[in-house]
Amino acid sequence: QRQRDDIPAERLRYLRQDLRQPLHEQPFDAALNIFTSLGYGTEADDMAVLSTLRCALRRQGRLFIETAHRDRITVALSHGQNHARRLSDNTLVMEETRLDAVSGRVDSTLYWSGPAGCGQKHSSVRIYTATELVRLVEAAGFRLVSVHDGCSPAPFAASGPTMSSRIGILALRD
Repeated sequence: QRQRDDIPAERLRYLRQDLRQPLHEQPFDAALNIFTSLGYGTEADDMAVLSTLRCALRRQGRLFIETAHRDRITVALSHGQNHARRLSDNTLVMEETRLDAVSGRVDSTLYWSGPAGCGQKHSSVRIYTATELVRLVEAAGFRLVSVHDGCSPAPFAASGPTMSSRIGILALRD
């Protein structure tokens, strides 16, 4: 068993689960939802995830969400930033991305062609604005503590040349 800072190893528990379903183990001191785990389903699915996390946390438990935010995606797509790269085996990988401004969903298609074959894969994810994310977190019963530049302690920058590429939201279960 490993110890994490000053927390004894017997108090550490790490779980991986579909958070649209209730957790049977609880209560937790903190919950981390990192790297765009929200948005793959409906807004109701995202609310279910946040509600599950709220129920799983002790009173005064902390929630941290790190994800993409719509303003940054909009800026990137307005400059026509589709990505292409070559892998070490000479496979060409290209991604086409489109934002539906009404639904807030980013639809992406990944294409690849190389020595091992070719193919494509489609994905769709809802990308929330910072305002929408905060409202969702608060509607799930959390109190906003702070908003960060991704997982860093730096504050979130909503615009300008130093605009945050990711958003981190720290909230507290009252």
